Amino acid sequence: MDLAMHHGPVLGDPCMQCLMEVLRIWVKTCLWLAAKAGGDGAVMRRSLLEGITEEKFKDGGSATAEGGRVPIPPLPDVEARPAYFAVEVDRVRASLTDEQLTVPQYVADNHAAWAAYFEHRQERRLASISGAPVVGGVKNSEGRRMWWAPPAACAGVPRGWQRPTAGIPSTGGRPGPPPTRRAMDAQELRFLLVFLLGTCKCVVAHPTPLRTMSILLSQELLISTTLVVLVPLYYLCLRVSCRSKNQSVLPTNWPILHMFPSFMSNLHNLHDYFTLVFAGSGHSFRAHGPPGSGMRFFITCDPANVRHIFTTNYANFPKGTRFADTFDILDGSLFTIDGEPWRRHRTKVKGLLASPRLVASMVACCCRKVDNDLLPLFTHMSNTNIPFDMQHMMSRFMFDLAAMPLFGVDPGLLSSEMPPMVVAVALDIVMEVVCFRHMMPSYCWKLMRWLNIGPEKKLNVEHTLLRRFIKEMMERRNIKTWQVNNDEEEEGVDIVSFFLDDPCYANDDLFCAITIGYMLVARDTVGIALTWIFYNLAQNPNIVSIIRNELSPVASHKVVAGVGTMVIFEPDETRSLSYLSSALYETLRLYPPAPTELKTVVADDTMPSGHEVHAGDAIFISLHSMGRMEGIWGKDCLDYNPDRWLLKDGNGLRYVPPHKFLAFNSGPRMCLGKEIAVMQMMIVVASTLWNFDVHLEKGQSIEPKASCILEMKNGLMVKLKKREV
Repeated sequence: MDLAMHHGPVLGDPCMQCLMEVLRIWVKTCLWLAAKAGGDGAVMRRSLLEGITEEKFKDGGSATAEGGRVPIPPLPDVEARPAYFAVEVDRVRASLTDEQLTVPQYVADNHAAWAAYFEHRQERRLASISGAPVVGGVKNSEGRRMWWAPPAACAGVPRGWQRPTAGIPSTGGRPGPPPTRRAMDAQELRFLLVFLLGTCKCVVAHPTPLRTMSILLSQELLISTTLVVLVPLYYLCLRVSCRSKNQSVLPTNWPILHMFPSFMSNLHNLHDYFTLVFAGSGHSFRAHGPPGSGMRFFITCDPANVRHIFTTNYANFPKGTRFADTFDILDGSLFTIDGEPWRRHRTKVKGLLASPRLVASMVACCCRKVDNDLLPLFTHMSNTNIPFDMQHMMSRFMFDLAAMPLFGVDPGLLSSEMPPMVVAVALDIVMEVVCFRHMMPSYCWKLMRWLNIGPEKKLNVEHTLLRRFIKEMMERRNIKTWQVNNDEEEEGVDIVSFFLDDPCYANDDLFCAITIGYMLVARDTVGIALTWIFYNLAQNPNIVSIIRNELSPVASHKVVAGVGTMVIFEPDETRSLSYLSSALYETLRLYPPAPTELKTVVADDTMPSGHEVHAGDAIFISLHSMGRMEGIWGKDCLDYNPDRWLLKDGNGLRYVPPHKFLAFNSGPRMCLGKEIAVMQMMIVVASTLWNFDVHLEKGQSIEPKASCILEMKNGLMVKLKKREV
């Protein structure tokens, strides 16, 4: 079949989507092998490109490949190609809106910014050639696809570039439709196949680098080649049967591979994908991966099932060895253990959080951090009228707020110097790699861990960095303790003091696991929740007005008392604010920081929904989907409506059972730090909303990152305006 002449309908069925994924892996593997070849690696990589384009481009312009192929213009260089550079700047600026043209990065004579954009654009050419969607791409007058796009439209733009608007909810905080994956057409499939031919041509022309590769690289090339051969065969054999059957709401159940390709192809959008499946097929379904992978799942968001798993038959659904293996970086901590070790550890942590001195210290840390660092920084941002990433700021704030009670030392990430966030980034990478492990057969990622390659190599590097950070913080803590005159007054104020003298926690690896686990929970859950809270409130000024009316009596008293220009709210002053609490809970319903829970089945059982589960099955509970089910929350389940949490008279919160609202877990594993987390969020949100107006920047894409936490992939760009009260 001549794909160059074929311009038929878009091929968007699941079989084709899986084929596209495998071919993309092939492309990346070939380029990686070219980079690893050494010596003639650059020649080999250049040959790969020539195998696709089969033409040269002249300076000063961009040619169009024959037969509908994707053009690859040369890299614009302001020194080597000044005329071409100016032409390309004008070309991109012509596609921008009037508002975008006012942004400093888009000014025509900002050569440094445009050079950075063009370099990034050139790096994206292979992704476009391989068929990967390029956000904002357009088609020229001849109908051939142009891979370039306005600067802010490219995925993964350098820090400092702004992004275009894409699906920001605008109707009362109603979340926009889930992002959809662009289907692949026959022309794009042709590009991939031409790339394969170019690769073969390259291998024949440059065999020497391949002979110098290690056995490992050759084996990976063999594996990827085998996949490229087998998956098209599956596609050809099953396409007719897939078309002949009625399309099901459930993921396609392939022979042998089962639902694994559907999950992998939707990994970038898994939470919304589960929501669509649940909405169309009930609140529960079973899923399987390839034989021998151990991937037998029961996926649910049914409150009746949740109550059965978390409370009624709790002993039959522990975290299990699968969860402990996946989170091996937290091995032995409260979050990965079961049974008697879990009960002992939980009892110790419960007693720790019941200490009045520790709780008072955590409250003081939060208020002091808001007063001395957060609000002054927000004031500076409002005075300069500069947009900034609220998620980035909340990450810095919560990192300091988690470390201060833990070590008794302030890391100072929110200081005016804004030091690098290498440790905070390491925590993010940990959660991303753990998410990758969840979706892969265990033998795959364990093999990668043994070989120290791919994401597992990255995890190993970040784990080493985290252990070094803990060691440095302990040294700073010891120095501070030595310098304090009254040691008795300081004794036991920080959390690590409760573990240092306990022989059960003398093991260094266990101590590091406990410390990392606390940092993850204390920083990620509250920091991410705060980001989504500001995102929702910025779109609902009417709700902000109600919250300010609730805060007004307290704030007026503080102003009369002469507290200062900035009003800071204490925990005792926010505890009784029902509407503010309901706004927080409504955000956690739609955007739970931990969107999934994982359990393991010990013995065969039957769920209240009627589904049978078997020993060894993994159970995924989707908190994200639970908050979006019409059968659970009503027809307005997608609306941001804090009123749903209030009693009829509005003077208090109505009771919602934890198996319906699982943000703080349920049953014996109910979150021990719930009250502290809510206190921190109330202080930050109340103090920010009273002193500032929060405005979302236009032109940004709001979507979650592929991670175990519901972090925004592109951050949250906002501007602040100081309120004149």
